[in-house]
Amino acid sequence: FFFFFFFFFFFQAEDGIRDLVRSRGLGDVYKRQGMKSGIFVGLNKGFIVQKPTSGKKRVRPAYRKGRLGKRTKQVREIVREMAGSSHYERRITEMLKVGTGASGKKALKIAKKRLGTMRRAKAKRNELETLMQAMKHVTEHKDDKEHKTHKKEDKKP
Repeated sequence: FFFFFFFFFFFQAEDGIRDLVRSRGLGDVYKRQGMKSGIFVGLNKGFIVQKPTSGKKRVRPAYRKGRLGKRTKQVREIVREMAGSSHYERRITEMLKVGTGASGKKALKIAKKRLGTMRRAKAKRNELETLMQAMKHVTEHKDDKEHKTHKKEDKKP
């Protein structure tokens, strides 16, 4: 048995079958293959197929998994408007209004406890911060409009 094993590997190395360059897996082997011959055995075995002419790959529905659709986004916005925010969200917004680093960290801690993961907690915190900024922007706009209407009323008499 030992003689056969030694004999087999000795001739492999001598024939140059075992290269010094290590293979990087099966993908490397497939890349080195030439054109397919149409025969089911041999070095260039395989069915001859025509490569797709268009460079663009077909987009499969599975690639969209997890992305937010238009309808779902609208439904969530309506529910948010009608139902308002939950108790823990109100608590977090109050902490974010304070604006100190410690309160922001505490808000993140509360969100993590409620939502389960730090990633979800950070996303929720960012969502609530953008919501607060939008509300602040809307109130500033209202104040500007009211201020302009008061000036016009003063000029009329």
